[in-house]
Amino acid sequence: MIDKLQIQDVKERFDLLSYAGQRSELRKVAAKEWAGPCPMCGGNDRFHVRADGWFCRHCKNEPWQDAISLVQMIENCTFTDALARMAGNAFALPPERRRAVASAKSEQPADWANKAGAILATAQAALYSENDKRGAEYLTKRGLTPATWRRFGLGYKADCGLPGTWNAETKERTYPVQPAILMPWFAGGRLVAIRYRFLEPHTYTDTNGKEQTNKQGARFGSVFEGRLFGGQCLARVCEDLRTLVMCEGEINAMSICQIAHETKIDALSIGGESSHLTPAMVDYARQFRHIIVWADRQDVAKNLMGALPGAYGVSSPDGQDANDLLQAGHLGGYLTAWRFQMCKTAADRRALYFDLWDATNTDTGLDAGTLQVMASFE
Repeated sequence: MIDKLQIQDVKERFDLLSYAGQRSELRKVAAKEWAGPCPMCGGNDRFHVRADGWFCRHCKNEPWQDAISLVQMIENCTFTDALARMAGNAFALPPERRRAVASAKSEQPADWANKAGAILATAQAALYSENDKRGAEYLTKRGLTPATWRRFGLGYKADCGLPGTWNAETKERTYPVQPAILMPWFAGGRLVAIRYRFLEPHTYTDTNGKEQTNKQGARFGSVFEGRLFGGQCLARVCEDLRTLVMCEGEINAMSICQIAHETKIDALSIGGESSHLTPAMVDYARQFRHIIVWADRQDVAKNLMGALPGAYGVSSPDGQDANDLLQAGHLGGYLTAWRFQMCKTAADRRALYFDLWDATNTDTGLDAGTLQVMASFE
């Protein structure tokens, strides 16, 4: 039995700054505080460390955590294992031997894509199986059609683990596995991440003894930092004649693509409100005729607009995101109205009219909102 005095002694002797410095490229932001990319989720400065504690705005957005919790998170081990490693000083190397790590991207195993791809292929087949229709029923309820499932390569898996429930010591889950939709992320045609969207939110106690509520997770080893969801569905032609919508959440991007792709709209998801655009993302976005930045919160939209000069920013009307509007039959109308407000000349309005008119000659099933806005042009 390890008593409190022993735990406190290990924590005091452990060099937390050195440990963190081996796993992130830290820079000094205050007298006794450093910041940099999180070793687990990336970012630029969401990970903050000082001699006696740390936090991450994405992974652990709470008051300062102790060193044991950081070792547990990074090493994916139990409290006892973390304490043993710290006591052995296994990671507290001197400053001259620190290894700078810009983000988690470089840590993805070379064979990760092959193993994850096999899991995804099985999940894609399962989505259309008659044996378990829960995944198909969930997506249908969200207003997404089978054509959209196929376009984005969605899958279904009945036994996905929730974040923070794997006990490395017992090799067991501390909370039952749950059914989830699998949403693949690609970069350069290569699978780099798989997001789990559970069919319902779950509240549970994680292996650190803390209560969590989660509706999503990810395949271990996924790398979201510096990526956008939906790139495999871009038209990738004549961007200067198309409109790009940058939004939060994969389901929102799929909703926009489903209802408006044929009206010359492309949609990409940044993932979550804490994500940041890279220079490469900005360079590509600037090729489009118009850019709409859509975020639930106005401050998030403004930050994205700051990275994309000339972008038109919108926030979710009455708290309804793109998928909410899709289910209500209003998404196309809102998108068209916002595009109309962006028109500064008669030529812009004519171009928008023909974008919509061309789409009526294809089997797109434009919603009533879009057709109503179209009528206002005539």
